[in-house]
Amino acid sequence: MTQTMIESQVFAQLEQRLPASYEIDCDNDPDFGNLYRIWNSYNLCGTFYQDMDGYWIPQPINCDFRPRLQSELQAQLVIIAVYENPCLQTEV
Repeated sequence: MTQTMIESQVFAQLEQRLPASYEIDCDNDPDFGNLYRIWNSYNLCGTFYQDMDGYWIPQPINCDFRPRLQSELQAQLVIIAVYENPCLQTEV
């Protein structure tokens, strides 16, 4: 699956809000800042953070897709889209 196909599937969901079944917590690192984690029950779906340039970087579990996004919500939705769609997941 090409990156363009992944992007089109992921960003098609960006109009939505974070589904209620997901929770977000935060772990603060003194050197790197906040690392946010998205959970579905006890399953870690992925993490995201804001880089030095102000972009949000999602890190979905089981996928190496790492776009630089404009908003925190976009990063959250990328992680959820990959978590919910096994076709978007890759062996890491």
